[in-house]
Amino acid sequence: MRKAVTLLLAAGILLGAAAGNAGAVELRTSGTYEFGWSWSDTALERDDPTDTFRAVQRIRPQFDFVVSDNLSGTFGLEIGDGDWGSGAWGMGGDATNALKVRYAYMDWTVPGIDVSLRMGLHEAETPSYTFFTVFAETAAGISFSRDINDNVGIAGGWFRPYNTINKTHDSVDVFMLSLPVKGDGFEVNPWGMLALAGSAALGDALTAPPNNGSELDGLWSLVPVDATAAQLAAISKTRPTGWWLGIGGELSVFDPFTLAMDFVYGSFDAGDVAGYDIKRAGWMIAAQANYKLDMMTPGIIMWYASGDDSNPTNGSERLPAIFGDSWATNFGGDGGWYDAASLTTDLSGSWGVGLRLDDISFVENLSHNLRLTYYQGTNNKAMAAVAGAPAGTGYGNFYLTTKDRAWEANFETTWQIYKNLSASFELGYIKLDLDEDIWGSRSDFDDKMYKAGIYMTYKF
Repeated sequence: MRKAVTLLLAAGILLGAAAGNAGAVELRTSGTYEFGWSWSDTALERDDPTDTFRAVQRIRPQFDFVVSDNLSGTFGLEIGDGDWGSGAWGMGGDATNALKVRYAYMDWTVPGIDVSLRMGLHEAETPSYTFFTVFAETAAGISFSRDINDNVGIAGGWFRPYNTINKTHDSVDVFMLSLPVKGDGFEVNPWGMLALAGSAALGDALTAPPNNGSELDGLWSLVPVDATAAQLAAISKTRPTGWWLGIGGELSVFDPFTLAMDFVYGSFDAGDVAGYDIKRAGWMIAAQANYKLDMMTPGIIMWYASGDDSNPTNGSERLPAIFGDSWATNFGGDGGWYDAASLTTDLSGSWGVGLRLDDISFVENLSHNLRLTYYQGTNNKAMAAVAGAPAGTGYGNFYLTTKDRAWEANFETTWQIYKNLSASFELGYIKLDLDEDIWGSRSDFDDKMYKAGIYMTYKF
């Protein structure tokens, strides 16, 4: 009997120790299952062979390993987008890249100085209060943040969004710093960003024309519209350099009326090749005003971005970007679920105005958004001959001159079926008006794009 009790006590001690060790790290899981069925035409080409119907799904599981508020690790995967019936579900080294690491980072707080650090593969983005950024990418690096006092903070980081590791001077490094200030009814955030590219980086990354399907197309927004891979491979600067200065903020003192604004100027200089200046420098200003009512939120957005002049040899006057993004619209921009036409993902070289009715709700768990947007190019019409075509001339952007314009209509409905399950229905239509005298015959181009989609999202 005594031996049995002793064994039970020993087992209890061992189990207690094991439980204590296991409890040192808490595992938290989250993620999404996303499904979509859409009918869309997202290309200007009249004879575009791409399927108009798509049935896809994507899974994003995330695992957080939490020791305390001061130390944790996060690992996230992405499986898909995978088209039903296709071979895009390969694993491991499969070329479809169906399974990939989305996040892999560690959060920790430096003892004594309360600086929060995030190290590894995570989201990096320049500050934005409206609907665009000049750098938005999941990249490996180190970011930090610290509250100086109750109203002022500091944040920044170093990221490496591109590096082939095949040779020297083949990487792109990005450094960011911001100083967010909050007060009673307002926020303001001045920021700066520096990009250093190795002499071999652009030539290695941009080996094919833009819009070739690679995520590296984002680097084309650093250079003029007519830059070629051969020119980029022969750039004269040892380290092409870019810099950006911006300021954004939001005024909420007159709540329920809110006003947000962003301004940024940027320049990227890759040197001179045979009398051709591979430099891009420009600016953009954007504003967004909303008035929140009980059953809807009316709003208006506006932006203006500098455009190219008529001289193709003196560089570009458009705002440069590194994997820039915009969600100004749901179809032409990046605000929808997927199948974006990418007409305004990069807002450089354009201006526009949009009217919105968001969060329209007359029935519980059912909401609607209605958005109408007009945009026009700010690039000189003489540059059309250099650009060659309005489509395929820059990452996520159509090249529109001052004589080209478009309008877009979006309508979406979201039904919150359960707390963790929602269904959405999106409609989008774009009408383009490309000047025939500038672009010549448009027999190869259509003047409209459309999409209709049903999407379901399970969040856990």
